[in-house]
Amino acid sequence: MPAVSTWHESMVVRAYEAGRHGYAPMPTLCDYLQEAAANHAFALNLSVEQLAAERLTWVLRSLHVRIDTFPRWRERVHLETWPSGHDGLQAFRRYVLTNEAGQTLGIATSAWMLIHIDRRRPVRIPPAIQALELPARPLALPESPAPLPSLPAPSQTVAVVVRQADLDMNQHVNHTNYIAWLSESLPQDFPLTEMQEIEMQFRGEARRGQVVQIHTARTAEPHILLHQLTIEGSQTEVARARSSWRGPAS
Repeated sequence: MPAVSTWHESMVVRAYEAGRHGYAPMPTLCDYLQEAAANHAFALNLSVEQLAAERLTWVLRSLHVRIDTFPRWRERVHLETWPSGHDGLQAFRRYVLTNEAGQTLGIATSAWMLIHIDRRRPVRIPPAIQALELPARPLALPESPAPLPSLPAPSQTVAVVVRQADLDMNQHVNHTNYIAWLSESLPQDFPLTEMQEIEMQFRGEARRGQVVQIHTARTAEPHILLHQLTIEGSQTEVARARSSWRGPAS
C-alpha cells in the first residue's frame, strides 16, 4: 500500500475566532486541528460518516498541543497533519501549524480510539488502518504520554452545565469545549491568562443537561495547573489535564 501523504489545509483567523487580545486562542486552534484531522480521515475513507455503516466512530483519547506564537485576526494558518501509527487500540496523529512565511507556530499530537456506537466500547484498530505505510516524520511530542495524576486538594472548582450547543456528532461534549472551560477554572489570583500548552486525557463522556465540575490545583511551577473534570453527583471522571499559561501575547 502506498505511503499516506500528509494533509495540508489553511484557515484564516476570523473576527469571531479572535479573542479579546486579537489572536486565535488555544480552543480555536484546537478546532482547526480537529477540522484538518477529520478532512484527512475523509480522504482516507476513514471518517466518522464513512464508518457509520459499521456502527463505528472515532473518539479522542488524548491531545497534547504546544503553541509558541498565536496567529492574529486575518492571519492565515497552514496546518499539516498525518497519521503516525497505532498501538492496537489507539491511532496516533501529528500536526504542525505554520504561518504564511513558513515559520512554525505550534505542534501537536493526538490519540484516537474507535468505539462501537451502540455498545460505547472500544474496538481494535482494523487491518486497513494497521496496513497504512506512514510518512517518516520526526516526533516532537510524545504520542503515548504517561497518565496524568489525580488532583491533590483543588484550589478552585467551577461547575458548567452542558448545553446542546456543546455537543458534537457523537452526542457528547466536544473536546474543544472542555479546553475552553479550563479558562473559567483559573484561581482568582492567578496572574496568567493565555493557555500556551495543554495535555488532556479523556476518560468519559458528558451529555446535555449534566453538570461538569472542573477542579483545578496549582503545581510547584507557577505557570502550570492541573485539572480534573467530573460529572456532578456521580463518580464519573470525564478528563484530566495539565495546562501551561502565560500573559497576553504581544
